[in-house]
Amino acid sequence: MPIAKISSALMAAVVVAGILALLALLLVIRIPSANEWTRVSLDASHGPIFAVVAILVAVLLARRRRPVRANAWPDWPLYATAVAISVTLGALIEFLQGFSGRPPSLFDVMTDTAGAVAGLSAWTLATRPSL
Repeated sequence: MPIAKISSALMAAVVVAGILALLALLLVIRIPSANEWTRVSLDASHGPIFAVVAILVAVLLARRRRPVRANAWPDWPLYATAVAISVTLGALIEFLQGFSGRPPSLFDVMTDTAGAVAGLSAWTLATRPSL
């Protein structure tokens, strides 16, 4: 197997491991506290986590696509797919949290969506082609 293929497979494995680690934070971590600030900050953590998850999903998807022409920037289908996958993962996390004694929250899914869109927006601006 060529070295380029091995490093590509390794990169994909690292990206998938990163996505799983971030999602595990939301599924496994519990901070026992009746403090409202703790609950609010845990709910707010969904945004940044899903910003990174959406970027990692987009990177993973972009590896399999042919290059986009410079005048076709940004790649809307790629970003829409990355957001859809991220939101689906967020809804799955909320569903699984229901089995661990934590009630699922539609607000968390909306925060996941906002975080995914914000993350991909920032990534789009950071990777835009020079004029």
